[in-house]
Amino acid sequence: MKKAFLMMVLFLACAGLFAADGIDFDVNEVGNLGVPSELTDQFSYVYGYILLQSVMKAYPGLNLEYWAKGLYDSASGQSVFTDVQMQQILSDYQMKQVEVNAAAQKKAAADNLEQANSFLAANRSNPKVKETASGLQYEVVREGSGAVPEAGSNVRIDYQCILLDGTVIDSSYARKVPNDLYMTKMIKGLSEGIQLMKVGSKYRFWIPPALGYGENSTNVEPNSLLVFEVELLAINS
Repeated sequence: MKKAFLMMVLFLACAGLFAADGIDFDVNEVGNLGVPSELTDQFSYVYGYILLQSVMKAYPGLNLEYWAKGLYDSASGQSVFTDVQMQQILSDYQMKQVEVNAAAQKKAAADNLEQANSFLAANRSNPKVKETASGLQYEVVREGSGAVPEAGSNVRIDYQCILLDGTVIDSSYARKVPNDLYMTKMIKGLSEGIQLMKVGSKYRFWIPPALGYGENSTNVEPNSLLVFEVELLAINS
């Protein structure tokens, strides 16, 4: 990325001075600028810095040389395309990206489902692990002695949700504040699992994709297997 960025700066430097419609910008002086002291100058620097990072994150396949030429032509009041052509190009590119992203999502879903099924199959051999008819797997870390919640209960829990690679995606422990949640608002696997618990219990759940966020997830990668560690603290009245 740094190499491509330097090539962009070199291209602009070779172009010399921007001077069109009030724009007066000499890229040859950019390297000589110090740390900005005025707020407008500071904002200008930060905006430019963030802009390129945002563009590269949103469009990792961007050709920086042509991007730089687009900047130059815009500042010069000229373009190799008409406005109509540019709108069509933007539309075509967006459609292409939708197709690329859909294909990547489909592949990730298939790969994650295979990984989840392989893990669950191996996990069944663990003598501490039990499995329900739905495919939910769980381990009793600590058994409580209190009441058992129902499907419509509001419960207070401490929990963390982990992916198979160890990534923690949500944790009340990290926030140091237990959560009060309605069971009806939970993913199916978590709701089913908590209904197995007594107040005071701590369970570990392995939630298959079909009982979690599924293949159309926007929270994690599609068909991710979720590992929940849950302490049931109370059933709220």
